[in-house]
Amino acid sequence: MCKTKLCFRGPPRFIGYLDNLEATNDAIDSDGWYHTGDVGYYDERGHIFICDRIKELLSFRIWSVYSTEIESFINSHPAVRLACVVGVRHATDGMYVRAYVELVDNKQTVIEQEIIKYVEGKFHLISKYGSIVAENMAFHKRLHGGVRFVEKMPRTRVGYSLTYGQLDEKCNELGSALVKLNINQQDVIAFFADNSIEYAIFMITAMYLGVTFVPIAPADGPFELSYKFKLCKVKFLVHGLNKIKKLEKLIENSLYLEAIKQLKIIVQLNVIEPHPLLIDGKPITAKIWSSAQLFAMGKGQTLSQIPHFPIEDLATSKFFICFTSGTTLSEIKCKSRTFRY
Repeated sequence: MCKTKLCFRGPPRFIGYLDNLEATNDAIDSDGWYHTGDVGYYDERGHIFICDRIKELLSFRIWSVYSTEIESFINSHPAVRLACVVGVRHATDGMYVRAYVELVDNKQTVIEQEIIKYVEGKFHLISKYGSIVAENMAFHKRLHGGVRFVEKMPRTRVGYSLTYGQLDEKCNELGSALVKLNINQQDVIAFFADNSIEYAIFMITAMYLGVTFVPIAPADGPFELSYKFKLCKVKFLVHGLNKIKKLEKLIENSLYLEAIKQLKIIVQLNVIEPHPLLIDGKPITAKIWSSAQLFAMGKGQTLSQIPHFPIEDLATSKFFICFTSGTTLSEIKCKSRTFRY
């Protein structure tokens, strides 16, 4: 298995960075190959595996070190819940490898040298988990920068990750719930929230259903929201709770009120009970759900087929509607080839 940087070429490739020729030339070479910045490999079946980012490689003396490889190895220690490997700058050697480690039980008496020797392959562990003899890791992959123990490893705002199997399960459950709420093929789902795992769940669910998905920039104000809602005929809106004030400004301004009135379902992320939206002191006509309620509604269920709604004409169907980041607010109909099952 030989790991190398991944490059792609073909019709779906983007044409470049807007008004930034230098960045475009750095990413796309003269032969049309897009340099992704990823490190990976492919197997005998042609399956591509992404292992790391080139920018996240650690340089120790003459070697390049993949942090994820060392993290995976340390995570195999039964006392370790999670490890994060970083580079510590050194005056002559480039970077030393250091591991930050969260233990399964913070009361365990695991010392720094124990983890270091485990990586070096000099540690023979016998515990309730069985006998483990660690394989040697090459000299340049060892923890020359030492080990630091942390009580709790910092995580993203969402705080959890999903396997592909779990992601597929959640998308089926969410899709089943939306079908119960009478979503149809003409409906458009808009996502207005900060970047999170829910973004992927709702986007893939839209693909599973065969309906149009519209990503809305988190920084958009009332004018942009109103324009995009009306242009795309948005019926389903998914939003983060920190976007409530922007939606309330839509309601307060009569010029934008129609954009809210056309909605039939609103889904609020990361709340147990939905937050009400009022027009003149009365609840808006759209039904408001929390994402937790939808996942509970579809728990354990799967869609009868994927896509749920048959795609009659792949060439003209709209799966995503994207917007430029400039001031034109022009619509781009993205012809997707996603539906290959």
